[in-house]
Amino acid sequence: MAKGIDLFSQQLVERVTLVKETQESQQKLLDELVQQMSNLTSSFDSFTRMQSKTQDMIYSSEGSVFEGKLGSCIQRKTDHPWFDFPKFNEKDLPGWIYRVKNYFVYHEIPPQDWILIVSFHLEGQAQAWYRCMETSSWEIMDMSWEDFVREFEARFGAILDDPFASLTKLRQVSSVEEYLQQFEVLACRIKGILPLSFIISCFISGLREDIRLSVKMFEPTSLSDAFCLARTREEVVVANRLRAPVG
Repeated sequence: MAKGIDLFSQQLVERVTLVKETQESQQKLLDELVQQMSNLTSSFDSFTRMQSKTQDMIYSSEGSVFEGKLGSCIQRKTDHPWFDFPKFNEKDLPGWIYRVKNYFVYHEIPPQDWILIVSFHLEGQAQAWYRCMETSSWEIMDMSWEDFVREFEARFGAILDDPFASLTKLRQVSSVEEYLQQFEVLACRIKGILPLSFIISCFISGLREDIRLSVKMFEPTSLSDAFCLARTREEVVVANRLRAPVG
């Protein structure tokens, strides 16, 4: 009888031990599965972040654009159109440089990237000049935009080009409109260098005498007022000529 009880007790202990070991094994397996799920979740989050960064750096009209000597990612505005870079025009360097600067400002491109971006769009001899500058002792990428423009215009601008002298010597020889167009081309190149009053004085001085005196009498304080007065006076002069008796 006692032996039967001992055998039963031994079997019971073995079964309890087996159940306990089974539970521990299952718990260990469950812990491993939880850890694997946690690792998969972490990997997926990392992949999602990396994919998001990659998409942000892809060039597209609805995203951002790679520019800059260090490959900086320049986020463009998304609330207005993305314009094409101004086409290089060697025959009108001042106008082209003006449009290029406005392009950079409009798209909020960092100034340190301007020179390299310009190099992508130079053509012909201008491109050859830039490559020569890169291989010379000059650190072209460390130049300021103003220094680069100065060097560029010195190489490709008109010889002995002096917009100030040209502006003071400009005279009206045909219509006010034609004179105005010539004046604007020169005046925009010295904007900010000379006071507005001097530029207005240059404009009035270059008008024909039959127009100049009337405009000067009103003492305009802005170029737009001077332009308007000159056009108005020209119309009066033309009308008086048409009414004058023939012969």
